[in-house]
Amino acid sequence: MRLTRTPGFAGLLSLGLAPAGADTSDAVAEGAAIFKRVCVACHYATELDPLVAAPPIFAVKHHYADFSDREGFVAAIAAYVRAPSEAASRMPEALRRFGLMPAQEITEAEARAVAAYLYATDFTLPDWYVTLYQEEYGAKAGGD
Repeated sequence: MRLTRTPGFAGLLSLGLAPAGADTSDAVAEGAAIFKRVCVACHYATELDPLVAAPPIFAVKHHYADFSDREGFVAAIAAYVRAPSEAASRMPEALRRFGLMPAQEITEAEARAVAAYLYATDFTLPDWYVTLYQEEYGAKAGGD
């Protein structure tokens, strides 16, 4: 799983919703379609916006970056999407800002497909997010 950082907002212009790299399995393609239909309205943001409804998806993925294996990542995301809880949240600042995400009324297979899509997609961490992450957590974002 790869998260990269590019300078400035211009790097985000290429932030796409298509699977990256060689993983073009049916689950990833299905996950991209489900993400566009169910998740993108709240989770796709590329700049700080006071009206945004949820953390940007690259930030969500970043908070799950410690899963080195695909299955662990997919299982954790799928479980959270279907039954979010404060105890399972990996984003305490997002809970304070946005509240707890409502459970999504999608099947287990759909939740796993969305998680597979997120795992397979390289998202760019914009500079503003890297700075914000360092301020909130005192650690480097993006592994650089």
